[in-house]
Amino acid sequence: MAQVRPADAQELLERLQTVTAALAGVTSLARCADVVLTQGLEALGGEAGMLMLLDPERQVLELVESRGYPEQALDGWRTIPLEAPILLAETARTGAPIFLGTREETVQRYPAITDALKHTQNGARVSLPLVLEGRVLGTLGVSWAQERTFDEEDRAFILAVASQGALALEHAQLYERERTAREEALMLAARLKVLAEASRAFAAEQQDLRGVLQTVAGQLTGTLADGCILHLLSPDGDVLVPEVVAHVDPEAVQPLWEALVQAPIPAGAGRLGVALRSGGSVLVPQAHGGPWWSAEEPAHLELHARFPLHSLLVVPLRMGSRVLGAFTLTRHRPAQPFTREDQQLAEDVADRATLAIDNAYAYSREREARAHAEAAARRAARLTEEARRAVQVRDEFLSVASHELKTPLTPLSLRAQALARELAAGSTRGAAVHVEVMQRQVRKLADLVEGLLDVSRVGEGRLSLARELVCLVDLVREVVARHEQEAQKAGCALELSLPEEAVGQWDRLRLEQVVVNLLTNALKYGAGGPVRLAVESDTGVARLVVQDAGIGIDPRDVPRIFERFERAVSSRNYGGMGLGLYISRQLVEALGGTIRVDSRPGAGARFTVELPRN
Repeated sequence: MAQVRPADAQELLERLQTVTAALAGVTSLARCADVVLTQGLEALGGEAGMLMLLDPERQVLELVESRGYPEQALDGWRTIPLEAPILLAETARTGAPIFLGTREETVQRYPAITDALKHTQNGARVSLPLVLEGRVLGTLGVSWAQERTFDEEDRAFILAVASQGALALEHAQLYERERTAREEALMLAARLKVLAEASRAFAAEQQDLRGVLQTVAGQLTGTLADGCILHLLSPDGDVLVPEVVAHVDPEAVQPLWEALVQAPIPAGAGRLGVALRSGGSVLVPQAHGGPWWSAEEPAHLELHARFPLHSLLVVPLRMGSRVLGAFTLTRHRPAQPFTREDQQLAEDVADRATLAIDNAYAYSREREARAHAEAAARRAARLTEEARRAVQVRDEFLSVASHELKTPLTPLSLRAQALARELAAGSTRGAAVHVEVMQRQVRKLADLVEGLLDVSRVGEGRLSLARELVCLVDLVREVVARHEQEAQKAGCALELSLPEEAVGQWDRLRLEQVVVNLLTNALKYGAGGPVRLAVESDTGVARLVVQDAGIGIDPRDVPRIFERFERAVSSRNYGGMGLGLYISRQLVEALGGTIRVDSRPGAGARFTVELPRN
């Protein structure tokens, strides 16, 4: 049997120093295993090798790194029970190295690995314990293509390489445990910070339900999840209503919201339904790009394609036995699934969020009740004021109506008495004059009564129209002719600007009443200035304009002059009951038209009526 070893001790020392230098400063366990195996094989001149670490709790050896073996040869070696009858397991059990110079020696001592040797080298092999302070960390297996013997110098060098590997592995494990502990401490601190900030934010937003929900989603997005969708149960409990959508990718927020609004989720559907029914969280560490909610909804299917889901966590919002809703947390990176620790943190946040949401609900209900009470108080105050105003308007109207009705009655009574005296004296010389005055006062009384009846009809919705073909130009001429004497008494010159015709389907008597009201109103307030009446005709529309140069109207009074019993001047200075413009507006609107006024104090008033011709 051949003996294969380095030429001299100096070369062994240099190789050992190379291994030591390569392992210096290595802190990653995976990197350390790679260096131990690579440098160990090079130093020992081996063709293949594997490094396995011991799991004391499970009592197994786990393959960490290998070199020179085909994949099919490793299938049965990735996890080896410590009691297995093979050389690597025996080394781990005993802590003693095993040196085998030939294949026959290996098969004879460990027949259980006969089949496995078909895929490996046919020469010598060793199994070395990685021991530190009496503790076995794992084993290092090395094999050669040729048979060989191991003298004392070979064995000492091989064990020295194993010792260096064990020391480096222990250092790497300690560093990883320290790093893991540090990461866990940082993670714990971050989780405590999330809870503290969530509690503080919920306290600050406790009166605003929308603010509470946005705070919940904001606290969980970024720190714990890539996305957070918060649903609340509808009042009837049948549907989950989306309230807030948050995501680390701003471009995902709108598609998510639209999909949820377009295809609402039934309260009992999918994982959300499971969480709501059970009252417990649903953790899906590996969703494998599966559906967010429903694989049958087209709107949800599009989300699956655009934002593949890799991990999912659904946490219900519970208040005692009552479930208010749930939030869905998502992650889209395969390497970062949700853990039980994440679930615990999310549940802690959910407990705080549920209390904040319930407080917000209570505050919202209280605020609504207070708003209803305040609205009822305002409504009662308004009704009281309206009633007071109505009584005041009624009293003012009765006073004005009494005065207006007396105005024609007084001359009517005087003329009747004068006529009676003349007739008693056998004279009829002044009878015609007396009768004319009496007729005029009777017409005035009739107009007053008709105005009151019109107000009653409008109020009761009994205003009827008899539409016929009417020429507005002819109508204006007739009204002006009847009021020429009144215009002369008022000192107002009447100016007309009329086309040949302006024909439409209107109620003649009602339209005449509008023209009369606007003309008499202009003569009353025209202050002796000219009064202009104009008719314009466009396609489909006829327009009547009545303009005076009188006292004008304060802009603050314009909105109310078309109301019942309203006027912009004192009734003591100007007669009338405040009904003319009110009735005119009602008649114009009944005919499908509009009426407006343009005026300012001292500059007269311009009333414009627009009527559809058909």
